[in-house]
Amino acid sequence: MRTVRMIAFVIFFFAAAPQAAQSAGFVETHRLFLQFGVGYDLHGRFDQVQVPPIHATFDYAVRVAPKAPLTFGLVFAYARSERGGSPTIHTDFFAIGFRGAYHFTDLVAVPRLDLYAGVVIGGVAVNSSGGRWLVVNKHFVIAHDTHHDDGYFLAGIFGGVRYFVTEHVGFFSEVGYGISYICGGICFTF
Repeated sequence: MRTVRMIAFVIFFFAAAPQAAQSAGFVETHRLFLQFGVGYDLHGRFDQVQVPPIHATFDYAVRVAPKAPLTFGLVFAYARSERGGSPTIHTDFFAIGFRGAYHFTDLVAVPRLDLYAGVVIGGVAVNSSGGRWLVVNKHFVIAHDTHHDDGYFLAGIFGGVRYFVTEHVGFFSEVGYGISYICGGICFTF
């Protein structure tokens, strides 16, 4: 019964939301998109995820031709993982990248829906810290804390969908890039 009420609420919410423009209108020139989301799983992670990947993206829409709706922007992400046991090692992942996307406005006739695919290029800084064991007279003691900085190049493709509940607020889901495999959250447009 609770599930039926939840489904009815969601249907009512989307039916009562103000009608927004067609998807082509959301990728008009000089439009800004700001997204905040949480991802699932990590690329290059250790054992256990302590802080799931948190993503923030900023996109700027341009039209280089009438049939070429593009966005260009930045992506930022943070995550933390932990390798358990003794000693414990904590690893922080910081990602930043440039991204560009093509929006399939002519293929999608659903109002308030934005379907897109693109590429991302950037880098991921990896910061690991934890204790190191040292054997002294057959006893384990912590010699000192270790700190290690590393990083890797980030290049990939992604696909995503945005659904706008109102003209300025919507939800999004993306797969295939960053420090997580999938990301979803809230989107604002100005």
